[in-house]
Amino acid sequence: SIETISIAHKRRTDFHADTFFQHATGIMEGSSKPVNVELAITEPISKLVLLEPIHPSQKLIGEKNGVTKISMNVYENEELYLRILGLGSNCTVLKPSSLRKNISEMIKKMGKNYSSK
Repeated sequence: SIETISIAHKRRTDFHADTFFQHATGIMEGSSKPVNVELAITEPISKLVLLEPIHPSQKLIGEKNGVTKISMNVYENEELYLRILGLGSNCTVLKPSSLRKNISEMIKKMGKNYSSK
């Protein structure tokens, strides 16, 4: 059976889709301000990232010796972490240092999941 309940829905007044999705890599909230992210990505994954950018703000910094450097202006959140970790050993976070540290800590925790007991 269906029962009707009356719960008031509160609309957020501080959320503006136009500005939020300009810097979002998904739908989750993260840092309050976008950060400039720089990544170094090796082949063959770098070719995929150039064909299918991680974010519309992605820019090519340069390519040298099989390493592609890109930048983007995005919110730091779980979805960004997922995208970076999904690139595996082909990706290194160059900037910002806070993102580099967070990814490093996640990789250490992941390693513990696979260590022999």
